[in-house]
Amino acid sequence: MNFTNKELEYLSNEVNHKIRFDGFEFMWFANKGNGFELHSIMKKDIAKKVAAIINFWIPKYKKELSLRVYNSERRDMVKEVMLEVEMFDILKSNVKTSKKIEKMLNLSPTITASEIISYGLPSKSVYRYFSNL
Repeated sequence: MNFTNKELEYLSNEVNHKIRFDGFEFMWFANKGNGFELHSIMKKDIAKKVAAIINFWIPKYKKELSLRVYNSERRDMVKEVMLEVEMFDILKSNVKTSKKIEKMLNLSPTITASEIISYGLPSKSVYRYFSNL
């Protein structure tokens, strides 16, 4: 689906769908965050047909949104774990502590001194390195 996550949030909610009658046929209007607009070019001669189509699509919008959220969270978890693996590889390397700290900062620029210490590096060395930045 070519909708943003915000649009899918709106489309997942039943109150953001309306059926309108143009004098000849029934049409589906939806609010995707910027007011109600024509959502489907399919026109039907019976309002129940349009309602059935809406009721068919709302669960699909909900499923698509939940899949997107799940996949984005899953990717973040995998990324975090791979960062941990790289951190431990740095710790296992045979280089000076200052080089290890430097590599860890290059890998994760937002890492704090206490987080580096939690990996097992000596606190005195870590604080000395951070005071020289």
